Amino acid sequence: MFSKKQIPSLISADVILEGEIKSTGMIQFDGTITGQISVNHLTVGELGTVNGSIKADEVIIKGKVAGSVHANRVILEKTAKVEGDIFHQTISIATGASVAGTIKQLTEAENVTDIAASKVSKSAKTAP
Repeated sequence: MFSKKQIPSLISADVILEGEIKSTGMIQFDGTITGQISVNHLTVGELGTVNGSIKADEVIIKGKVAGSVHANRVILEKTAKVEGDIFHQTISIATGASVAGTIKQLTEAENVTDIAASKVSKSAKTAP
């Protein structure tokens, strides 16, 4: 009855956030954020703007990002505008996307840490 497919959290175009967003799930972001985003899966929609850094397992960018992107898998759609460095294992760049910054492929040793795994290790260190 209930699908095992995860439904993303949606942040609409009329939302403006300042600070940090952390999630072990999926986020579709169409608003504006100034700050850091750490999630498993992020989609920056065509109307979305991120002024800050992104750390994710997978990120799809259709909107604007001013800051660094650290992700295992990066997909830049044709409407993507990135002003900052991109660190990735795999990347796909559509015709029309723009990047003003460096693009660096990570080695296995430099792999972006899984968000859920890092939360588990932090909680294990703080346990009594």
